[in-house]
Amino acid sequence: MKESKISTNMKSKALLRPFLAIVGLLAIWSCEKEILSEESNRPEGPSIQGLTLDPVCDAYQLPLADETGNLIVDFCNTQNTQVACPPGMPNWGSMMVYKTSQGFPLSSLYMEVQLAPGWFAQAYNVVVAPNGPIQTNGNLPVVNNDWRYDPLTPARNAFSISTPLLSSQYPSSCFDWAIEVEAIKYNLFGAVVPGSLQILRAYDANGSGSPFVIDRCYASCPIPDLTLTDGSCQGCRSQVTVTFHGCESVDVVSCKSIRQVVIVYDDCSRSYHDNLSGTSLSFPSNGKNISHVFVRSGCRANTGNPADDQIDTNGYSYPNVGRKRFDAHCLASGCN
Repeated sequence: MKESKISTNMKSKALLRPFLAIVGLLAIWSCEKEILSEESNRPEGPSIQGLTLDPVCDAYQLPLADETGNLIVDFCNTQNTQVACPPGMPNWGSMMVYKTSQGFPLSSLYMEVQLAPGWFAQAYNVVVAPNGPIQTNGNLPVVNNDWRYDPLTPARNAFSISTPLLSSQYPSSCFDWAIEVEAIKYNLFGAVVPGSLQILRAYDANGSGSPFVIDRCYASCPIPDLTLTDGSCQGCRSQVTVTFHGCESVDVVSCKSIRQVVIVYDDCSRSYHDNLSGTSLSFPSNGKNISHVFVRSGCRANTGNPADDQIDTNGYSYPNVGRKRFDAHCLASGCN
């Protein structure tokens, strides 16, 4: 009886191990695109991020390749032994690269990396070089102190990186970048396949130098419209809606007559539009970026500050006329 019971227990454990391994593998897959908050909030340099919700421009896709420029997965295994891969294997992976919509230099460069099925990134090195060129040894980029190394825990089949393109660091819209991804393969039991580590790089066969150094120029992204509304249309009080077209022009609509619009630019200069009439007005671009606007329309709320209604630095007085402020994308907080 004891032998039979022991045999039954051993069979149960033998059946349980593959089940737990498969559950573990599914857990790895479910976590592969998780973005840790402490990683996504780092302000310095290239960092791993969640996907941006901003409109994008200058989007293009690049393949991943090994150090020989091979794009096809050539590492296969059977029972932890490397064997020749069957025909029809997938590519190592790809990268989607794009800019966010704020407009250069107020923008970010995004890289979305997707590896071949069953392959996971355990870390990456990346550099976005404002001054270039990136040092190479033959065709391969040389990793130095300008590069950033980030481990990925847990390892991920797909991840995203962003780099803020600050004007102080990226005075030109043309710059080089390169990335190295440490890719590993898991077996069915959730363990790393011995010897499976592969260094994969973004690959551009049409690059002017090394195909592993991506040299591109990026146009200014269009800035989306921004519509803001303030106030309520009750009695002599007004509801005002302002639509900024990028940072270059603005439309003003009110349920009451518009009396004055003051446009403040990001260099802190301003233009006054006084003694206006009508409820819908447009103000075209004058070659400057708009920081914010002030609109006078309707009357002052009973609880408002009378000084807000009457102060006017352009020599005009609008007593008891409500004054509202609207901030554009290109807000310069130092301008009052």
